[in-house]
Amino acid sequence: MKINSIQIITFLILTSSLSITAQVELKDFPNKPKTGDCYIKRPNDSKFVKISCELAKINKNRETKALQYKLKNLGYDVDIHGILDDKTIKAFELEKRDKKLREKLMKKRERKRLREERKLRMKK
Repeated sequence: MKINSIQIITFLILTSSLSITAQVELKDFPNKPKTGDCYIKRPNDSKFVKISCELAKINKNRETKALQYKLKNLGYDVDIHGILDDKTIKAFELEKRDKKLREKLMKKRERKRLREERKLRMKK
């Protein structure tokens, strides 16, 4: 079977157009991202934004809508549409920080309670 010049030209055009498309898709991607950094393309302006990898995993597993419902129930101003937007990213980061602070406070209270129990046992 002979390969004619039209087939070769068609193949070259298709492969070069795919290569150009891939370059256009990544033109806004950071030049030297650090290992372990996660990025996502914003839906409104198609720019890449650095996000927490935990949030990237949620988005990959298509659990964004569930996250938005959870954040909405916690009182954050989030639109529920299943797309990671700036409001969702900001609310997620705030909730993550608040959760860490709550856990730290709980540990502090627990340590204080244990100290007081030890003091009571020492007095007896």
